[in-house]
Amino acid sequence: MSGIRPIPKNLLIHTVEYREYQYDERWGDSFAEPVTLEFVRVEPATAMNRNAIREEITAQHVLFIDRAHSKPFVQMKEKDRVTFQGQEYEVHRVNPHYAFGPDPHHLEVELV
Repeated sequence: MSGIRPIPKNLLIHTVEYREYQYDERWGDSFAEPVTLEFVRVEPATAMNRNAIREEITAQHVLFIDRAHSKPFVQMKEKDRVTFQGQEYEVHRVNPHYAFGPDPHHLEVELV
C-alpha cells in the first residue's frame, strides 16, 4: 500500500460477526459459521429510494473494512450477513476502494 496510509486503527472501533452466504442446490440458502471481524467501523447512513409511486427512506449502515488493520480481512458479497450490536443486516452492496495495485485498500459495505 505504498503512498496511501491505512484507515487509522483508532477509528476502527467496532467488532461485528460475519456469516458468508452459501447456496446449495439440494438444501437452498444457508450461511457459514460466524466469523468475528475486529477493527472495523460501522457508520449509520440514510438512503432515499424513489419511484413513480412513492418515496421511501431506508435506514442503512456502512461497514468499513481496512486491508491493513481489520482482522480478518474478508471479501464480502451480496446476501452475506453481518451482526452489529445484536442486530442482523444483509450485505446490499460492496464498494472496494483501491490505492495503487490490484488489491483493495478498504471496503465500504452497505448493510440493509
